Amino acid sequence: MKLYLSLLLCSFSFAGLAQRPVRDSLKKNDKPTITLATLYTSNVNYYGQTTEERLPYLLAYGGLAFKSGFSISASGYKILNADGANSGADLTAGFDFDLSKNLSAGLSYTRSFFPENSFFLQSQNLNMFSGKLGYDFNWLTAGLNADYSPGQEGALFLSFDVKKSIELIAFGQSDYISIEPAFEVIGSTQQITSTEEVPPSNSNRGTGIIKLPVRRLNNNPEYRTVESTSFGVLSYNLKMPVAYSTRKFMVEAAYQASLISRDTEASFKNPRSFFSLGLYYVL
Repeated sequence: MKLYLSLLLCSFSFAGLAQRPVRDSLKKNDKPTITLATLYTSNVNYYGQTTEERLPYLLAYGGLAFKSGFSISASGYKILNADGANSGADLTAGFDFDLSKNLSAGLSYTRSFFPENSFFLQSQNLNMFSGKLGYDFNWLTAGLNADYSPGQEGALFLSFDVKKSIELIAFGQSDYISIEPAFEVIGSTQQITSTEEVPPSNSNRGTGIIKLPVRRLNNNPEYRTVESTSFGVLSYNLKMPVAYSTRKFMVEAAYQASLISRDTEASFKNPRSFFSLGLYYVL
């Protein structure tokens, strides 16, 4: 069985880390498939966003996929260079299905658990509903993914990616080295906070007298905070995984470069790079 891994795991999209967890690597089989994995990543990554301080982490994963397309999985992760309760966990249930020969789709729900002092950026989005569409052009694969976190702010993330799987060296039918370069654009809703001057009150209101507005200097202006929601490009991501695969085992090293859009309110917009090393075993 050929192992297929979405590098969005490297993006750590676990409901955000998520950005689509390792369950994307589970293929429909004649019997239930168990996948176990462990992953090291050089920095936390939330849709291309990260903190100023580098925070490498370890992730442990276990997933069960059925022939029907239904899958369940659990992930646990730990930041390596931070003291205290800087860990987290995910529980995910999903269903993948084919719409046509080349078009596939999937739906999932992820519940995340974080301590109050977690350093993970996604710790504010504990519930995530996700959907995906993928089309295989044979020479190229394109995907559209949506993640929605309900709540007071209602965060929505949309991503579009194109990728190409290239087999470099084949030692056998299920024993080979491959690469899967990918480019991804991510958009998201963004909460914008601005300050505006409060206009003077109209003392003639209710008198029946209509007066044209007169511009006058306000020597003691009052200000108020205004919050609004907009949708725009969040980040651009270039990914390059190199994997050695066998029928039941895969080891993958991956590099990702991320550029945050200048139009966002993200705190850190400098280009970021990430390295990950993963080990996967299918039962």
